[in-house]
Amino acid sequence: MTKTLVCKQNVFNRKACDAISYGCILKCMENADLWPRPNAQDVHMSVTQLVSVINGFDNLALQKHDQCLGMQEMRKSTNDILAGIESPLLDSHRQALKARNQAG
Repeated sequence: MTKTLVCKQNVFNRKACDAISYGCILKCMENADLWPRPNAQDVHMSVTQLVSVINGFDNLALQKHDQCLGMQEMRKSTNDILAGIESPLLDSHRQALKARNQAG
């Protein structure tokens, strides 16, 4: 079975670009203490911080191959997920906070 190559450039060894790109992603994850994959209870950052870390991933090795990593797609996905998270506050919480703010 042939896998789709992620390299978007036609002037470079595309299989090597793919291998380097995956290595860059793993290195970025390692730098962020997300690789090797930690247990959930060992990750001490908010969802917003995690999105910021992922959005900071960059192609560390190949100039002109930034599009090959799929970083724009990952950034869009993480930002869409973050935007889709609803507030954990209930209406009763909002009313209590409003009453407290008005009283204080």
